[in-house]
Amino acid sequence: MIHNPQQIVEEILSEQKLNIFDIFAILFVYCDSRFRAILDESEGEYGRIQKIAVQLAEIIRARHMSALDCLGTETRKWLVSELESTLKKYSFDQKCYILARAIDIAYTEFVISHVELSRMFSMISPHLNLNLNLGLVYLKPGAPLVPRGGVIPVPYRTGTEKETNIRDHLDNFLCLQVPEGYEVDFKSLDFSTWLDFPQSLETFKIALVPLIDRTSQLVPFVSEPDEKGNRPYRVVGLQDVEGVTHLALEALKVANDEGATIVIFPELCVSEEVRVTIANRLRSKEFPSIKMVVAGSFHEKLGERWYNIAHVLDSEGNELWQQRKLEPNTIMHYELAQVPNLVVYAGSNLKEGIAASPRKIIIRDTPIGRMVVVICSDLLLEDSPHRKIFKDMRANLIIVPAMTSVVEPDFIDAAEEFAEHCQAVTIVCNACCLPRESLSSKKDDIKVSVAYYPRPPSKWWRRCNNVPGECTSHRCLREFILSLDAHPLGFE
Repeated sequence: MIHNPQQIVEEILSEQKLNIFDIFAILFVYCDSRFRAILDESEGEYGRIQKIAVQLAEIIRARHMSALDCLGTETRKWLVSELESTLKKYSFDQKCYILARAIDIAYTEFVISHVELSRMFSMISPHLNLNLNLGLVYLKPGAPLVPRGGVIPVPYRTGTEKETNIRDHLDNFLCLQVPEGYEVDFKSLDFSTWLDFPQSLETFKIALVPLIDRTSQLVPFVSEPDEKGNRPYRVVGLQDVEGVTHLALEALKVANDEGATIVIFPELCVSEEVRVTIANRLRSKEFPSIKMVVAGSFHEKLGERWYNIAHVLDSEGNELWQQRKLEPNTIMHYELAQVPNLVVYAGSNLKEGIAASPRKIIIRDTPIGRMVVVICSDLLLEDSPHRKIFKDMRANLIIVPAMTSVVEPDFIDAAEEFAEHCQAVTIVCNACCLPRESLSSKKDDIKVSVAYYPRPPSKWWRRCNNVPGECTSHRCLREFILSLDAHPLGFE
């Protein structure tokens, strides 16, 4: 971490393996924690600072500084001279921001060409700088949800972070520092998958499928209490694989008939047998409208360890990526006491018996935005490094397969925070079993799943009106299809 001007100068002059984006990373990291102070210091001068950044960008272009190659000694000395003496009127911190902004402006044309290459050739390295110890420099999102040029300037972005983050003041690039113990896998969808998607929000729909309607459908394995008194648990199967598979295929048919592009299933509902059948049916072109399936998640054993894994499939049934749950969830004893089928375990807390490492976060650029899949409670861990990564990367489509009894307020609060920071559409696709069983005696109208938009009206709910008792109609398979550019279909 660079803490003072002398360190910045020494880093630029002494490190030989630097390209222009490494310089940007050094400046970005330095300014990031100081940016509010830089804005306060620049009050009344900010417009002038932006003009100076544009002028400096023209000088950078005129010097023909290549984007990806190492910078020579003379070029690095010139950049340091801009920080040390040229911009005499401004403080060192202001000059660091001016130079970072100038680099951001100067390489706009590079962004356009690199985006096109990235879409065609997914093997192209997504990070732009050479020295990854300085942080990873990426392009900002460019998609209909968040047009290139930064955050949508709508009046509904009213959080305390509005306009006080350096990322809000840059058009093209951002810098990500990956915490120890985490790995980020970021790239665009490959060209063929990209072109398979609708290229307009007007025809883009997302279907949410509740799928599992009773907890008795799950086959749990619960161990003896550990030293902290928690009992490790896993879901190791489904009681009626054939029945769940039939419901999943019925839901896919409904979604296809409604023109859905993406179908999302909940957490701990799609076992390997169900997922394989879904993949085979996609491969047979039975659902031509559907271009991506987020196949919920399930507990799976890899080697000697268990993980909670969500699989993302393309229109051919091939796996695009898989996301593991980053932290095990604990079901508290009082929550278990509210669910008739789980009350037998209410003498202690149940902790998910899964491995949390390696913590690998998958982020993909898609035609509708920078997408991440976040499994249930991972969205709620307020101070977790992964939540900061999602914000720093400006993720703008957050898909959450969940199995929870209550979506509000915690999931809504998290979704609102992502909407404020990066204009994210957050979609929580929840299994209906826990809300129906834990709340059915209290309500006749249960909120199951939710979509949160960064513009009003923000919240759209899928509700369950078929309580109490066992679900027999499964009408909900037809009632929750989102349209991203207009009011969702079938919402209440």
